Amino acid sequence: MKNVLPESNGKPRTRFCQILFLIFLFFGLEVSLEAQDSGFSQRLDSFIIDNTYTFQLESGRLVGSARSFLQQELKSSQFFVIGELHHRAEVPQFTSALLPLAAESGFRHLGLEIGPTSAAVLSSMVSDYGLDSLSGFYQRYDPDGATNPIPFFDYWEEAKMLEAALTQGFDLWGIDQEFLYAPGFLLDLFLFKGLDGEDDSRFREAHHQAKARFVSLMQDTSDQRYVRLLSDDAIRQFFTASAKKVPELQNVIDQIRASWQIYDYNLRSIYFPANNDRAVLMKKQLAQHYQLAAGEEEFPKMILKIGSMHAGYGRSPNELFDLGNTLHELAAFKGSKSFNLNVSGQYSYQRDGTVVDRTQYVPEYAPFFKHGKEDAWTIIHLAPIKEAIYNGTLKWKKKATWNSEDQAFWNLLMRFDAILLTSLTYARERTAERGE
Repeated sequence: MKNVLPESNGKPRTRFCQILFLIFLFFGLEVSLEAQDSGFSQRLDSFIIDNTYTFQLESGRLVGSARSFLQQELKSSQFFVIGELHHRAEVPQFTSALLPLAAESGFRHLGLEIGPTSAAVLSSMVSDYGLDSLSGFYQRYDPDGATNPIPFFDYWEEAKMLEAALTQGFDLWGIDQEFLYAPGFLLDLFLFKGLDGEDDSRFREAHHQAKARFVSLMQDTSDQRYVRLLSDDAIRQFFTASAKKVPELQNVIDQIRASWQIYDYNLRSIYFPANNDRAVLMKKQLAQHYQLAAGEEEFPKMILKIGSMHAGYGRSPNELFDLGNTLHELAAFKGSKSFNLNVSGQYSYQRDGTVVDRTQYVPEYAPFFKHGKEDAWTIIHLAPIKEAIYNGTLKWKKKATWNSEDQAFWNLLMRFDAILLTSLTYARERTAERGE
């Protein structure tokens, strides 16, 4: 019988056998990994199903199994972080429905991704004059939707959430930089506060010159826009005059300048200091609000509504320890905990009527997306899943075999306590148009 393997001196060729062995090994390993992935997916599905809660919003009220789950988390947490995709109508709707439950558990503060002076102005305006005044504010400072002075609340769903929070006694914590067009109204605020009967005509003229320079420089399309804002003589002179008349305005001036510096880094593509300085600024704002509240309350409790980029604990996608991590650590230091919630969804409903399947952009969410409900909001509690992986009850592939999607899935799992799945519809109704 003729040998089927080539021979050399009566022996199979060693090199040929090695290649054949490697082929068998490769395909065997591939089959093994596929089977491992399939088995993990099935077991993961089981864990997700066992830790899924749903709810409906009925006249703004949370109804369903998730209600008691959320009540328990609110009761045991000092901070409740809502990590959002910006400008989606569902997030303020959920937040509005959560506020009464949070108030029952002692929450009194709502943190927002806006500047502290912007938050104070919004609070005063809506509390004293209602949402009509907010419509008028945006009609004046953002008539064409191109010069938004305070983000998010230029859409009605967010404005209604703001009203609900203030009606229920929440105070607002602005924890971010002042927005790029905020000086449009802040300069007017300086004028209003500084009119004291002494050199008012000169002060008005200084305001006029500073406002004109701000408007002009914001139309500068070069990468020197913020450098020029920071060094402009007319703006600097008005800032100096304002702080002289009303010393507490110096803090607001410092906020504007810090914001311009961050925007300058972004405009010139110097991203690390842009992201890092902003994160540091957020933590500074948080500390100031928290210390004031701690002077009156033993255990200040806050809901924070912020972009999901900043909302998780551990390293953020920007490779920073962001605000969600700060709250996670602060709560642990105080003997409490934070609850960090990621709001997501498979389908995004755009303003032009198109629908985008987000799986192609965030494939790490795919194992969770398939458990979303068309007729209900879905909360998946991640803590039991993480615990099962850690203790070996839910076995997964070894880290050495991970691809980029595996790493992204792990990062998502480790950074949040739960995922809220819903449709994601871009807000459409502008606040400025409600008052017309």
